[in-house]
Amino acid sequence: MAIHRETLEKYAIKIIDKKKFSLSNSTKRPNALMDEVKILSKLKHPNIISIKEVFETETNLYIVLELVTGGELFDKLLNGAFSEDLSRNYFKQMLEATKYLHDQGIAHRDLKPENILFKDETEEIIKLSDFGLSRVVDKASFMQTICGTPQYVAPEILTSAKTEGYGLACDLWSLGVILYIMLSGSQPFDDEKSTTIFEQIVNTDYSFDAKKWKSISPNAIRLIKQLLNPNPSTRLTVSEALESPWMKGIAGDPLSSDSKSSDSVAESESEEPSSKKRPSSMEPEQQTPSKKCKK
Repeated sequence: MAIHRETLEKYAIKIIDKKKFSLSNSTKRPNALMDEVKILSKLKHPNIISIKEVFETETNLYIVLELVTGGELFDKLLNGAFSEDLSRNYFKQMLEATKYLHDQGIAHRDLKPENILFKDETEEIIKLSDFGLSRVVDKASFMQTICGTPQYVAPEILTSAKTEGYGLACDLWSLGVILYIMLSGSQPFDDEKSTTIFEQIVNTDYSFDAKKWKSISPNAIRLIKQLLNPNPSTRLTVSEALESPWMKGIAGDPLSSDSKSSDSVAESESEEPSSKKRPSSMEPEQQTPSKKCKK
């Protein structure tokens, strides 16, 4: 933490060791790190942590950030699922912040409860943080870096990153996972199952346990299904999610019976996975997406 000498205002300081920080195109763009920081420093949105100043030395990059004091969404989820009204309130803020990013061609790529912070102790306003994996992508290009946090990573990142690539839709998948957790208190994809997390994601292997979901409105489940669509080209956009019936407070009609990851609410054959583990983001220097990120 730092304090401004004149105003006495408090700020957070993030220190990046430039030697440890690598970018996939660093050989072609030696100033890529600073270029990214400059873009992010221009972001001004009430639900995004703002960058106040950036200082650079030969070895480190010092980023002066808005200080938030309310803690992480992750910690609040340790107490269990949220009500639909509270979930809708938080989710609307997440969507609006993500829409702001996407409108400027920026993909966050690591949306998860640990990177969603509360502005203060009232826990009314949320802030997206940690843009270390963010990338700027225009409409004609795709990202090809395998990264993110295992439980929240989109299937196209695992299957198409080194071929066709992937786009902004990866953030909507992560938001779908977050909404699932807020409403149920559990994760849709978890390493307690017999298959790996990545296999579950690629196969869209998740379900809505009746005990946890019987009181959740049908349109909430529909929205999750539309966000956890394995096809990024038909997955909801941020604007479509904001205009969805559940976001407008419409509960919806009862759901029809379908498959395990369908709109139906079915009894789960195994114990529902916990949301109380803190997964780590994937990092560089791994050849396959096990727990790391290949840059």
